[in-house]
Amino acid sequence: MGLSTPLALLVAALVALPVVAHLVRRADVERRVIPTVALLRRVVVRDRRRARITEPWLLAVRVAAVIAETLALAGPFLVDRLAYGDGSALSVVLVIDDSASMARRTGDASSPTALHAARDRARDILRSLGDGSEVAIVLAGGPPRLLVPRSPDRDAALAALDRVRVGARRTDLPGAISLATRQLASAHLAARRVIVLSDFAGGELALERGGAGVEIELAPITIDESPTNVGIREVRAVPDPLEAGAWSTTVEVSAFGEDLPASVVVRVLALPPGSGTPDPRGDASTELTRAPIAIERGHGRASLRFHPPEGIAAVALQLEGLDDASAFDDLRVVSLRPPRASRIVLVEPAGARTARFATRALGAVPEGSGAFLATAVDADHLAAHRAGIIDPEEAEHADALRDVDVLVLAGVVPTSPSALEAIHGFVEGGGGLLVAPGPHARAIDLAAIAELLPARVGEARTATLDASLPSVRAGDGPAILPPGPTGLESLVVRSQHALEAPDAVVSLRTSDGAPLLVLDEAQRRAVLAVGLDDAMSDLPLRIGFVPLLASLARTLARPGSLPDRPFVAGEAPALRVEAEVTSIEIVTPTGEVLSRPIDRGRVPLDDLAEPGLYTLRIETEARVRELDRAALVLVPPGEEIDLTPHVPEQRARGDEGAVDGETRVPIERFAFLLLGLLAVIEGFVRIGRTGPLSRARS
Repeated sequence: MGLSTPLALLVAALVALPVVAHLVRRADVERRVIPTVALLRRVVVRDRRRARITEPWLLAVRVAAVIAETLALAGPFLVDRLAYGDGSALSVVLVIDDSASMARRTGDASSPTALHAARDRARDILRSLGDGSEVAIVLAGGPPRLLVPRSPDRDAALAALDRVRVGARRTDLPGAISLATRQLASAHLAARRVIVLSDFAGGELALERGGAGVEIELAPITIDESPTNVGIREVRAVPDPLEAGAWSTTVEVSAFGEDLPASVVVRVLALPPGSGTPDPRGDASTELTRAPIAIERGHGRASLRFHPPEGIAAVALQLEGLDDASAFDDLRVVSLRPPRASRIVLVEPAGARTARFATRALGAVPEGSGAFLATAVDADHLAAHRAGIIDPEEAEHADALRDVDVLVLAGVVPTSPSALEAIHGFVEGGGGLLVAPGPHARAIDLAAIAELLPARVGEARTATLDASLPSVRAGDGPAILPPGPTGLESLVVRSQHALEAPDAVVSLRTSDGAPLLVLDEAQRRAVLAVGLDDAMSDLPLRIGFVPLLASLARTLARPGSLPDRPFVAGEAPALRVEAEVTSIEIVTPTGEVLSRPIDRGRVPLDDLAEPGLYTLRIETEARVRELDRAALVLVPPGEEIDLTPHVPEQRARGDEGAVDGETRVPIERFAFLLLGLLAVIEGFVRIGRTGPLSRARS
């Protein structure tokens, strides 16, 4: 507590005035009938002495009134400690780290997590801001997301904090700070600050300045300097080739800290159908097998084999008996569904091997980008193709393109009626088609499938040598190659087919403007002006051939499938669905059902964050069915196992980051209220002393 104007206390000397007034005033003498004058004099003297201080309670009221007035003039205030700032109005963006590392505990197993501490700190900061402040909240788990746009509504920001949960995300503090800075670009207040609430785990962070007028402040959620943590970094599971119905899995474990265990035990738990998370008890009915993993130099690996019960589509691998900093990374879910890789059949002329470059390119696609199962078949045996096995004796009965996603005609168009019937049925049934006619493809053969192509294909003609191949995007079509260097610059095109596509999207052109690739994404059909071998160009010899062919294959593949690998939250690709799909439901690992909108045939999945197995159901006018090839598994990122804090030394404001402050709360109004109350009391006292009641007593 303090006083704004301490010198005003000198006014307290006026408290002597009512005391003096009560001492010098003459009291009224009571009338008495007495026999003599002498007695009268003695009575007057005695009454005057007795009336030196009269009505002490009235005097007390007046003295209190003078003191109250003195305090009011002195400006008393109370000092209020704030969690942040000095109570002035600010434009503030809170950056809250919700990545996997924030699941670390602040103490024993029952203690709150680092994210809970960050949310509590954020609440204190929001409540400390002065009236008129603007606030926004950005989440720093990748990709950074704007939780609350900038506004003066602090109550909305406080309510939004309750929705923040730890997810299987990587930390992206630079991206989150950049997003927060953009939120402050049009702030109405001059004081603009970004406050980062994080454990700063996951590696070094180069903190940049926030730009003109924006201060970046760090509020580390410090628990301990070098926490011990063990987690599952990677799991690989495949059907065991030596025993039917068995699976083999390899588990890699990472450990960080000083007091590391010598070994850990990993268990394989069966997930009940319809569940994306294991039974936390892990009893004998769900445990399939277990094995110890020795920890050496912070790493450990073990291989296990297990037999999943019938109907089990996923298992969970769980580390047992750990007393480390975080349990979030002690469990991984593994899908046991059939491979979901896109099936691609490349048709080539008999004995020509024109598809050899394409099959090798598709086999070289990184696993993280989605796998492909590519098979080259002879055009004469197309009708006998079944799942990559050619049996001429079963040619009349084989389902030529069963379970195939994309059909590629590499330098040939089959002419047999059965092959043409198979191609038409495949495309009309929703399969993807890529036609890359070679130099010997005849116009009459191409005319047989003309209605299936997005462009009219003319005869091959000699092209300009050393033509530059820019990656262009026409109209609303997709960008087949990413921006920047494509690996296809200065492509040598010796000859190419003329493509006429007045209404289709030309995705790639040669330097003379001639269409090189025409794509109809909606119908999943494409035609390439050159072949997939080196007879017409050196395209298959270029480093950009692999990403070009992989992008085309993913675009043309049947909707409703995802790559055969787990994803970190925020990195799952959008799911493509068929045009007739009216709605889609996502069943989360906890069993919650989420309804999702469909945007131009795509369903975004990057906002899913809870680790575990997700299943997807689609609804069409005909029925509701589960997408077997679109089961999604989210796992915590391996780099988030290391919980060692790396708080940047480069600070935008001081070495302590966001500091506590204080503010003054004026209370002089209470002194004025007391003064008014005392004046009312004095009035009632005076009325009571001189009023009818007083005269009645006399």
